[in-house]
Amino acid sequence: MNTDHNNDSTSTTRNRERLPGWAGGRLAANGFTVGLREPGAHLFDFTSTRDVFVFNLAGPGSYDFAFNGGPKHQGVSSSGTMNFHPAGSDVFIRNHRADLRLLVIRAPVSLRYGYTEVMDVEGDIENRMNIAGPGVVAASTLARRFLESGFPGGTMMAEALGVAALGEVFGYHRGAEPDAEGTLDRRALRRVLDLIEQDLGDVLTVQILADEAGLSVSHFSRRFRDSIGETPALYVHRRRLERARELLRTTRQSIAHIALACGFCSQSHLTDAFRRWQGVTPALYRRTAGE
Repeated sequence: MNTDHNNDSTSTTRNRERLPGWAGGRLAANGFTVGLREPGAHLFDFTSTRDVFVFNLAGPGSYDFAFNGGPKHQGVSSSGTMNFHPAGSDVFIRNHRADLRLLVIRAPVSLRYGYTEVMDVEGDIENRMNIAGPGVVAASTLARRFLESGFPGGTMMAEALGVAALGEVFGYHRGAEPDAEGTLDRRALRRVLDLIEQDLGDVLTVQILADEAGLSVSHFSRRFRDSIGETPALYVHRRRLERARELLRTTRQSIAHIALACGFCSQSHLTDAFRRWQGVTPALYRRTAGE
């Protein structure tokens, strides 16, 4: 049973699956949960059935922590760093900073297993606190934009964040071992692009695209980026917006219908994404497109 306790400015959480107290938008689909923890001094006490990545978006802050019933220790985290807690760990963390902002990604263990297979990583993985490095900085920046822009790309972007974070968890830097084969071969790339165009209105994840190419998620993501110049998530998001723009200009379908047909969860989701992309709402674009 999940229980939450609040005492003044400190929130206490003890549960097995859910971390309550999300602020603003939250994504929960296909085994991923992504969201922003409310500012405040938090006490986390949980066992997760999934891998947990915690990005510090606020700046320096002190904390006490203990894992799997062990002794408590003290530490200091800084903005742009990350904590990692593998599935099955008992985690205790007390953060002392009152305005701490944490972006939390809970990912299915299959993501890590796929990564370790393609990267040929051996051995058990443990809890790690205050991880720093170029991969974490990039993932933290991307995570902030992901949250603030309303989760463009959905679970595909969550997968990409998880892969980027795993690179630092395992001490692997993308530039250290260049991929000898580089890009996707033409036939695999064509199959993936055709699948995207065919299923823009349906659920598309990096795993689905990687399966089509016959590669692991992490391997496919690197090759797709090297082939196209964009991550799979950003490419799919852009194609959905371009399809929506085309339908707005050439049909009289309702905006709500176009949103669903292009893979957006609602008309408001399309409106927000379209405004950020084009600077105008879909309705205004449609009115001015013929001028």
